[in-house]
Amino acid sequence: MLEPEEAVLRDRSACLRTLWALKAGRAPREGVRYLSVGLDGTIQKLQQAFGQALQGMAQILWLIGDYGEGKSHLLRLVTALAEEYRFAWAYVVHDKDRDIGLHKPARLFQRILWSLQWEQPSLNLLRFHREMTSPPLYDRWWRYELPKKLTELTEWLKAQGWQGLVICLDEVENCCQFYWNQHFPAWETLNHLHHYLNGPVLLYLAITNSGLESLEVLWRYYASSEAEVFLSSVRNSGITMPDWTEKFALPLAERIYQLHSVAFGWMPTISAEDLAKEASEQVRATQSGQWRTFVQAVVNALEREHQKVVSYQ
Repeated sequence: MLEPEEAVLRDRSACLRTLWALKAGRAPREGVRYLSVGLDGTIQKLQQAFGQALQGMAQILWLIGDYGEGKSHLLRLVTALAEEYRFAWAYVVHDKDRDIGLHKPARLFQRILWSLQWEQPSLNLLRFHREMTSPPLYDRWWRYELPKKLTELTEWLKAQGWQGLVICLDEVENCCQFYWNQHFPAWETLNHLHHYLNGPVLLYLAITNSGLESLEVLWRYYASSEAEVFLSSVRNSGITMPDWTEKFALPLAERIYQLHSVAFGWMPTISAEDLAKEASEQVRATQSGQWRTFVQAVVNALEREHQKVVSYQ
């Protein structure tokens, strides 16, 4: 029997969807465990967080990484683990222009509810109908009530057979785009979550390194010195992708090779060793986004080889 992370190889359509995501530079929804080469230590940290949440200890964790360096992969890895541990999960993108984020906790809660419904259609969320359809225009009190609401939601989910709740909040660096008077509400919301969130809840906040640095400066001026100190501590406790090294090249190339062979029903005419070597050369020529560069280079090389075979038939 295949290990859970290899289950994607049993489904040709899943392999195709995974390859399309990789080619576009996106983290795939399927096969993310299978593609998590070199992440044993990171997976262990994430599993420990789930273990603590199962004991009723809420967890707030930060995922830190620049564009193309695996931050989105980590978030998708979190959602895969959530399914393994039977936690309902929501994936929300911080969006200032649509008033979705820490500065607007009522709308953030609304988007969490809708994401839960989209990702787990069988969920019964009728208890939260009002919050899903008409969040308040003036939601200052939500900065204090959001932890209580998330705990209430988690208990509602547990009554339906789930172990707990996972919330992935991506692109938190968009807080840097706030108007000056939006920074303090965002900090106040985050501070209350940090102190008062209870139960089997995991909140993952994903942010870029540059976004974290900028936010430290902005919150020093517009929120409080306490907020700056808090963000400084985030850097030391945040979860990151390991830096790219060529020791990851061959095992990752081999796994993408297997995905491609299943997806298209052929044995690639180029070896995994040659794929790894060719893609590594492209990585050496780039200064950032090295994980993404390597993956896209391998997928593109396999596509070129496949096109040659198709054109000869």
